[in-house]
Amino acid sequence: MRLFVIRHAEPEPFQGPDPPLTSLGEQQAARLAEAFAGERLDGIICSTMRRAMLTAAPLSQAVGAPLTVEPELIEIDLGEVGRWGPRERDQWAAIVERWRAGDFTAGARDGESLADVIERVEPAIERLVGDPALANLAIVAHAVVNSVILCALCPDLRGKLGQHLGLSHAGVWELEGQGRSFRVVRWNDTSHLAATPAPAPVPTCCACIVRDGRLLLIQRGQEPGEGEWSFPGGRIELGETIFEAVKREVTEEVGVEIEPVEVFQVYDWITRGEADRVRFHYVVNYVRARYVSGEPRASDDALQARWVGEADLDSLSMHPFARETALRLLHEPAP
Repeated sequence: MRLFVIRHAEPEPFQGPDPPLTSLGEQQAARLAEAFAGERLDGIICSTMRRAMLTAAPLSQAVGAPLTVEPELIEIDLGEVGRWGPRERDQWAAIVERWRAGDFTAGARDGESLADVIERVEPAIERLVGDPALANLAIVAHAVVNSVILCALCPDLRGKLGQHLGLSHAGVWELEGQGRSFRVVRWNDTSHLAATPAPAPVPTCCACIVRDGRLLLIQRGQEPGEGEWSFPGGRIELGETIFEAVKREVTEEVGVEIEPVEVFQVYDWITRGEADRVRFHYVVNYVRARYVSGEPRASDDALQARWVGEADLDSLSMHPFARETALRLLHEPAP
């Protein structure tokens, strides 16, 4: 059996537990469908959540395979954490840390634990992969659910449940095998998204915070720059000022309170794909800020967060401009 495990395309942030796709997410779904146009699929299964169905529908149309919804594949119920404010993001980070330590009973109040997700997802997957009519199957679901699927079916991944596997939006895992003995053929493949153009430049901000001769940096958990070290920050939401956005993003991403001082440089971060098409274009406002309180804790899209001195920079993977900026900040007086 060939099984494709796919995460939904990029959804709108901060729009409740069942958001639609962003304009970029719609383009990702279209690129995914184009990539599968020559594939033979006997069926496509997706969760009942909107972002999964909006990703799976173009795929179903492209390959001519029936689309079936499976309620057991909905994403983990985040309970009170789903409000997704700064306090809730800290709670979510603590829950994920407990999963990484092997405690799958951890979960938010009024929500599900990882053990709860395993209990409902594994029987559904066993039923689907055991159907002889589905020799070539695609499943479109969610980050936590897909982690459970992959670790349940692939012996090589069994000990990695709760770890960071790499589950990009519209990323494809291709498996071959049967029962609970599948092997990974493709690991979080996003090559089909290389030509996905960004609909417009995206305004963003990042905080440059020096404290006692060290700089606060995060390791990015998503593209662009997944795995690289950079400054904490993110998108500027509609109606926010740059200072409001950078305070919110730093609180959400690393749990640190700051006082923005000035925008001291602006950088166009442009990533290109095939045929030189723009894949990402972020207009990054670099904000010098004073540390106020809090100890860094990675959450949101960050894998790690810590204070870094100049001697540590050589050991970190960084975008050249980010490295240049970091060195400059460490050699200048803190605001």
